Amino acid sequence: MARRRIADLALAQDLAFQRRDWAAQRVGWFFMALVLFAATAGALGRGGPLSRAEARSPDGGLRIEYERFAHYQSPTSLRIAFPAEAVRGGEVRLWIERDYLRKTRVEQVLPAPRRVELGGGRLIYVFGVQTLRERGAASFDLKIEQVGGLRGAAGIEGGPQAAFRQFVYP
Repeated sequence: MARRRIADLALAQDLAFQRRDWAAQRVGWFFMALVLFAATAGALGRGGPLSRAEARSPDGGLRIEYERFAHYQSPTSLRIAFPAEAVRGGEVRLWIERDYLRKTRVEQVLPAPRRVELGGGRLIYVFGVQTLRERGAASFDLKIEQVGGLRGAAGIEGGPQAAFRQFVYP
């Protein structure tokens, strides 16, 4: 460490250490800016263009809107829109994979289904056509109870289906 005399002051300075410190600060600023950008874009969950996602059935009739990035035990939702041909006998039978629902907690379903049935590893929500037409889709308000990657699928019984993936932050 060199000592430098300025006027009546004797200052100790280590220019190599100072340059490394400045470089470390710039790297830190870059990472803070990167995290801020990712949060604004939605990569850390709750809104933003990167967080909003949509899955469609191969024929495009069934559409699932969801958050690609969610947080553990924070509110999230699935909005499932279905084709007109899904109506049979005055009702729509919409299913969601049971494995997905085991890792979530359903807080509310709008509109309220007439009944819920269990079959083939799926929960089948039976909706009256009139209540679904008023909303245009079924909406499931959830809280996810698992951290990490999560896969799900939903569809119309005997009709189109779509799969989706979410990442859940702690």
